[in-house]
Parts: sequence; C-alpha cells; structure tokens
Amino acid sequence: MERDFNIVLIEDNPIEVMILKKTFFNINANCAFTEFADGEEAMTYLENLKKKDAGSMPDMIITDLYLPKMNGLDFLTVLKKDEVLRTIPVVMFSNSNSESDIKQAYKLNVNSYIIKPLNLGVYKETIRSFWNFWTHAASLPHPYTGLNNVTI
Repeated sequence: MERDFNIVLIEDNPIEVMILKKTFFNINANCAFTEFADGEEAMTYLENLKKKDAGSMPDMIITDLYLPKMNGLDFLTVLKKDEVLRTIPVVMFSNSNSESDIKQAYKLNVNSYIIKPLNLGVYKETIRSFWNFWTHAASLPHPYTGLNNVTI
C-alpha cells in the first residue's frame, strides 16, 4: 500500500471541510488532512514543523482564498518567501471566480487555482481530476529533507 498523501487544509467553513473530506473519501483517495480555520494557524503549524522535523512537511496545501486573520493570498505571500516552505505545492480552492483574485494568486506563485463547483457531481469529478493529477501525473519530492541543496 502506498503511503498517505499528507494535505494541510485551510478552510474556515466546516461544511466545506466536510464536503471536501467526504469527496476525497468517496474517490478512495489515500490521504490524511491536517485542518486549520485560518492561514495564521496553518503558518504557525508549518513553522513549528519546519523547526522540529522538516522531513515531515505536507505533500500539499489546499487553501481557501477568503479566511479570517490571514487570508489565502497573505498566507501564500508569507509561505513563498520561506526557503523551505515555498517548495510545498499550494492549491487555491475558492468560490471566487474573480479575475483579479485568480491573477493575484498566480502572481504570488500558487500552483493551481480551482473554483469550487456548485454542482455536486462536477465537484466530485473536479476532486477526482485533482487527485489523479497530483498523485499520478505530477512528480513531487518526498521527503522534503535535502531540498535546500537543490540548485535551480
């Protein structure tokens, strides 16, 4: 059996968290979630994890755009400035289809921006495509130890 794909999920709406996690479960995704209601809590967690065990960094971060305390764009700004944390892929999963939100997210080096589908069937297919891409098509480094030695 493959290892769990570790995902940090930053979402302040408990219903959205439930729907997302249930959808991952329904498509038999082998993943584990660490959940936070705002970007500030998630950043504190990642900073502490980096100090304790950089080899156990998450495989990915899924974040909403509109969050309390530190929104998704502010979170992305801080994360991408950090030498270790910036290598973690970040997917913005938002209800916002605003062109300016999307452009700003990509300007801040988000790895992808997905607009949350309103239709449950489309939602499930979107998550299935997301899962297939990130676990089968994309190559991700693991564990994250030694990334500081990579020359780009």
